[in-house]
Amino acid sequence: MGLNLITLYYSDINGNSVPINYRIYDKKAGKTKNDYFREMVSEIISFIKLFRKDFKKEDSRHYLLYLPDEEKIKDITRSTFVTIHDTLPNHF
Repeated sequence: MGLNLITLYYSDINGNSVPINYRIYDKKAGKTKNDYFREMVSEIISFIKLFRKDFKKEDSRHYLLYLPDEEKIKDITRSTFVTIHDTLPNHF
């Protein structure tokens, strides 16, 4: 018996992809794979923000920001992200 892993990926136009959520499919739970997919997308939309930073001498980079508090993630703006990125470059 194999492991039924459902993985949600973020993919960009260059074909780069990063796993951002996953579920282990369990038939006993009574959910379809589509049900699991909808749950994952719903979580991502609520708790994660995606930022892109363009650089002059290299390709752009994408950053996913996660906070467990939905209200706090709504307060993070592009300006806040840039401040965090520029202040703590070794953490990204």
